Amino acid sequence: MYKILYICLLLVISSISPLTLGEDHSSKIVLVTGFEAFASYTVNPSALVAEALDGSMIDDNKIVGVVLPVDFNESSSIAIKEINRINPYMVISLGLSPKAKSIEIEVFAYNLEWDPFSDKPLYSFKPVIPSAPFVEKTNIDVLSTYSKIKENGIPTSISLSPGFYVCNSLFYNLLWYKEDNNLSIKVAFIHLPMIDDEFTVDDLIESASIAIEDNS
Repeated sequence: MYKILYICLLLVISSISPLTLGEDHSSKIVLVTGFEAFASYTVNPSALVAEALDGSMIDDNKIVGVVLPVDFNESSSIAIKEINRINPYMVISLGLSPKAKSIEIEVFAYNLEWDPFSDKPLYSFKPVIPSAPFVEKTNIDVLSTYSKIKENGIPTSISLSPGFYVCNSLFYNLLWYKEDNNLSIKVAFIHLPMIDDEFTVDDLIESASIAIEDNS
């Protein structure tokens, strides 16, 4: 009797390929990060979007939303821990661009950071990661995502500079971590405008959802 059960178990296990197991674990998880409020901005729309999407399903992908502190070191550390914990196939990081008039899809991250809120801002410039390349590039389909969001009537643009504050630092750290560890995950960063008469929370949630759908 035990031999029969053992043989049946072996047959079941052998019928499941390792590739299938791997895809079931990682290809259905998307990490979406946002940031806490900072400076004079009492509400950070990126946090609202990450919280709204957390636990939802988009195109059979389970979304894990995380709100990060506006801190150069902690934001990257927490995001990387989440990547190692949930093994996502894509990371969409969101941040606030207070003066933005559109959804801004970032193309590049730069190995340079500065703190405009420090006592001596001009002396705060330093590399995000010493000795690493100056530029890293997103690996999502930027043009396609831009077109899809715009087709839905939401003002959208392609940005070549995410600034040199924490948003850029997080974006660079995630791209570098992917490269340095030879990971196949997709990494993107999208700057969101303030919530006002032109942009509702639903608009921002829809934009992030489209980015996920378009790169799934």
